[in-house]
Order: sequence, then structure tokens, then C-alpha cells
Amino acid sequence: MIENKTDALKEIKSLSDKFDIKIYEIKATIKNSHSKLKDKTNLAQMFLSYMSGIFIFTGICIYISIIWKDLNLAAKIIITLGPGISAYFISLFSISNITYKHIAAPLLLISAFLEPLGISVIIYNYFSKLTISTIPPIIIFLIMFAQYLLTFIKHKIHSALFLTLFFGSGLFIALSNYLNISDNITGLTLGTSLLLISYSLKDSIYKNISPIWYFIGSIVLFSTYFDIVHNTFFELSFLFIVIFMIHISINVQNKTLLFTSACALIGFLGYYSAKYFGDSLSWPITLIIIGIIFFVISGYLIKLIKK
Repeated sequence: MIENKTDALKEIKSLSDKFDIKIYEIKATIKNSHSKLKDKTNLAQMFLSYMSGIFIFTGICIYISIIWKDLNLAAKIIITLGPGISAYFISLFSISNITYKHIAAPLLLISAFLEPLGISVIIYNYFSKLTISTIPPIIIFLIMFAQYLLTFIKHKIHSALFLTLFFGSGLFIALSNYLNISDNITGLTLGTSLLLISYSLKDSIYKNISPIWYFIGSIVLFSTYFDIVHNTFFELSFLFIVIFMIHISINVQNKTLLFTSACALIGFLGYYSAKYFGDSLSWPITLIIIGIIFFVISGYLIKLIKK
């Protein structure tokens, strides 16, 4: 009977000799067990941290909305910019502290909402003489973009990169409006840029945030291009663009891009059929064709998942 640590070690030695178990195999088994426990702990911590962030954020928003009309200008700035800056600096402290590192992302997201709100209150009240309405958004997005870019460069965390891309996109749109660049050029440039950035992240440690930017980038690109060719001679070219993007999604093995491309293809075929064949027998036939295309795309999706 095993009664102490010495007896346990002797038993392990006996079993290892009997079954020819190597030391590295024992270490690998113990390490794998600890890794699984660590993963479960990290998942629980992440869930609880995001839930706490959601409740804190919701509570702040409800509180601000209730008392907003009764606040003077200084109080409005304090109640928005104050918690925003506080959440940001607490998140910086959390990043460098292993015990509280899991709360950094929710706090950064809270600061990303409250800080722009506080800055906008300052700009629109203290700098109301700005005659060009496109300047305040540039200032707000520039400040936030610089803040989270420096945070990402310093700490290399996913949430900071996500917010850098978010405010960078907003800054690009604001600058385009200020320079009177057409919405179509802005949309094509932004959508393509986001897709390229997402592709560059797919093999990095930041690949977890690439799906959402694939989604946003493809939606921006498809909607902008459709707006350009809508009711023109080149309207049908949208179909070829979407098919090309499906081909790209298979090559880069990205399910998000495949999903948005498939939705764009089916939506366009439905639109095109209703526009030109809505009152003829071609309509049900077209629906059948759409169904076949959908099955083909699902086959590609299964192939992609298996890879």
C-alpha cells in the first residue's frame, strides 16, 4: 500500500520499468495535464472578465444616460473622460500583472467608448468655432488611433491591435471626407486594405482577430463595388468579382471570407433575377441554379474545414 511520497515514487519507478515508460513520456503526460487545466482556467477567467466588463460598461452607460441632462459641461467631461482614462491606465497596469492580465481587454474596450465621448464633448463645446464640421472627427480618431497604436507597439496585445485598426479605419474615413475623396474610392481602398491586413495576420499570433476584419473588409468592398456598378453596363462584373473572392477564400483557407462572398453571390443572383426575370419562368429556374451554387459552395466549405 502506498502511504507516502517515497512509496509513490517507488511505484512509479516499478511501473515505468515494467511497461518501458521513458522519463520524457512521463514529463509530457504531466505537462499535457497541466496545459489542459491551464486552458480551462484561462477560459473561465476570460469569460468572467468579459462579463464583468459588459456589466460595468452597461451600468456606466445607463447611469450617464439618466443623469446626462442634469449635468453641467464640466461634469459631463469628468463623467465620460474620467472613467475612460481610468479604465485605460488600469488596463495598462493589468497587462504587466499576470494575475489581472485577463481584465485588460475589457477595460481597453470600455476606454475606447468613453474616451472619444469625453473628447467630443470638449471639442464641440470649447472649440465650437470650428467652421469645418469634418475636423472634429479627425481629431478624435487621430488621438484614439495614436493612443492604441502606441499601446500595441509597447505591449503587443490583441485588443490594442483591434482598436488600432478600428480607429485607424475611422481616421481614414474622416480624412477622406475632409479631402472630399469620393465614398467609392474610400470604400474600395479601405475594404481592400482591411482584407490585406487580415491576410497578413492569418499566420501570426494575432490571427484570432483576423476573421472580424475579413468580414468587415469584404462587406465594405462588396457594398462599395456594387454601388459603383449598380444600374450600369458593368453591373454583371460584380458577379465575377464575387466568384474571384470565393476562389481567393479557398486559397487562403478562410471561412469568413468564403461566407461573405457566398452571401454576396447569392444576394446578387437573387437581385439580378428579380430585376430581369421576375415575371417569367426563368425565376424558379434561377432559384434552382442558386440552390445548386449554394451546394457547390457548401462542398468547398467542407473541403476547407477538413484542411
